[in-house]
Amino acid sequence: MQYRSIGNLLDLHFLRGPRRWETLADLADWIEVRHIGERMPAFSPEDQSRSAAFVRQMADALRRAKADLSAVDRVGVADGVRRIAALAEAVSETPLPWAGEDGAGASRLLQRIDELGRHLDDVAPGDLAELIETECAALTVSLGEAEHPRLSIWGPLEARLQTASLIVLAGLNEDVWPEKTSPDVFLPRRFRAGLGLPDPDERLGLSAHDFAQLACAPNVVMLHSARREDAPAVASRWVWRLRTLVQGALRGASPAALAGENADLPDWAHAIQAEGIDSRKADPRVAPRPKRRPKDWPRRLSVTRIDRLQRDPYAIWAEDVLGLSVLDPMNGPVQPNLRGTAAHKAIERFELDGGTGGAAGLTALLREEMARAGDTSADWLSKAVIWQDVANWFVDWRQRREASGGLALETSGELQFQIAGAAFTLRAQADRIETNAAGEITIIDFKTGAAPTDKMIKVGFDQQMPLQALIASKGGFAKVPAGRIAGLDYVEFKGKPGSRTIGASSKGELTPDTMVQRAEAGLQTLIAAYRDPDAYFASAPRTQYVKYDYGYNLLARRAEWTSDTEDGADD
Repeated sequence: MQYRSIGNLLDLHFLRGPRRWETLADLADWIEVRHIGERMPAFSPEDQSRSAAFVRQMADALRRAKADLSAVDRVGVADGVRRIAALAEAVSETPLPWAGEDGAGASRLLQRIDELGRHLDDVAPGDLAELIETECAALTVSLGEAEHPRLSIWGPLEARLQTASLIVLAGLNEDVWPEKTSPDVFLPRRFRAGLGLPDPDERLGLSAHDFAQLACAPNVVMLHSARREDAPAVASRWVWRLRTLVQGALRGASPAALAGENADLPDWAHAIQAEGIDSRKADPRVAPRPKRRPKDWPRRLSVTRIDRLQRDPYAIWAEDVLGLSVLDPMNGPVQPNLRGTAAHKAIERFELDGGTGGAAGLTALLREEMARAGDTSADWLSKAVIWQDVANWFVDWRQRREASGGLALETSGELQFQIAGAAFTLRAQADRIETNAAGEITIIDFKTGAAPTDKMIKVGFDQQMPLQALIASKGGFAKVPAGRIAGLDYVEFKGKPGSRTIGASSKGELTPDTMVQRAEAGLQTLIAAYRDPDAYFASAPRTQYVKYDYGYNLLARRAEWTSDTEDGADD
């Protein structure tokens, strides 16, 4: 079994997002059932079974190596290191898990933990894990790739002992060089001198000495970042002091001296743009026009992705044409879309059980599904009263509904079109479709957030419900006969629950028939426009209609060409 490839499968598909498991057995069980609604790249059933089998093998190896510390309250650090080493040897594909650059790095890590453990009492397993994680963050492992023969990357100590024709001092930003002094949580600074311990600022002085020595080399380039981790960065205090020194010494000649050989770089950039030699547009807004893309694309889209195509075409292009997927962080918070999926699942189970248990039964289902989505007990307790109120409201609302002609829950549907000379499939999944005795259809969409306003639907940027009505009116939903659309309702399943019929206050401007007709005409126009070979895929061209970042703003480099106001509209 290829452990590295299995590790990639776990990383991409099953370990991201909120953590829903405590033990490896729990993880294997979760992999086998995969939580519906998780935003992740697609994977095959074979990937799923291989990943679950690998995790179970890991659990067996953990047991054989006696490395499972979950059942003990405290453990000696040395004993913990020994168990971890035994586990590494048990799951290694080779007899020598410590071979190679990564193996040497793991060996150094365990040696370091063992050295620290000699000065520590027994610790809780969770504390040992945090200690290992902290040390891992400071561990550097070489990829083993050969460096350029004329380039060497040195630390300050190595650079003191050697010389080169050109020295590049990089990372000259505050908190990078000089590194931020860490506060001592155990011992106040004023007591350190009395105990004969070094002052933390001595390290800052050593960094200043390193910089001063290296900055005096015959040929030096100093670099600092304008932005770090997508936020403004501050140049190192040493850079500012050098600038002040130059300005005081050279006075009027200081601007030219500070600019040095790079004084005309802006002029060069403008000249390149004007000449068109490998030019970068004067307006760098991202609007790709792909010369090669799947024929007759797009061929099929869901109603929610139709809305996204209007709001952020670049996101659809990146997903469907480039094949890029947004990855959630590991052990991240539960995202609103997962809570929404959990609420939908709880409502579906409640309806399938015939409303058994009333509000208390629905509350229990909500708690179970929220836990499966990743909510902790503390998360639930913080909102338990709200969910109980929502459950009481929903049970009362449900009793007033009329669905004598049939009720469909979480049902899928699709409709086929011929647009611009090629087939197109529109797909949808409706939360609830009610049919009355006369065969009239009411479509209901549950929202755990705010529902779109009638104005948003009227201008065409929220067409999920009208497009679902289009599918239903033509019999595109399973087990829902075609019929007249009597109403489109939003049910807000949140702190202040309520229901609203689209168009109820629009004085007849948004009737179901009108919305269906507009939706069909708009769909035909939209798909035909993006099938045009000259179509371009702009990044959020109308920020006022973008609810949040779909995950591709950084790829589109929006920070380079939008104002702070526009960026705020994307969040």
